[in-house]
Amino acid sequence: MNKTLTLEIDEQLLDRAHRRAVNENKSFPAWVAELLRRALDEAEDYEQDRRRALQYLDAGFHLGSRPLSREEVYDRS
Repeated sequence: MNKTLTLEIDEQLLDRAHRRAVNENKSFPAWVAELLRRALDEAEDYEQDRRRALQYLDAGFHLGSRPLSREEVYDRS
C-alpha cells in the first residue's frame, strides 16, 4: 500500500534529483523510493555485521594451543 509523502527541499536539490531519476530511467517517486529502500537495507546490513563481529569478539578466537604462562610471555631468551 503506497502512501503520499510531502517534502520541503531546496529547489536546486530537487532539480538535481529529478535529473538523476531521469538518467536512471525512473520516475521521481520510484527513484526516491529506491533510494530510501537501499539506504535502509544498507543500515540493516551494517547493524547485522556489527552484531556478528561483536559476537565473534565475545566468543574469542581459539588459536590452537594453551594460553602462555606468565614466564613464557616475559621470557627474553
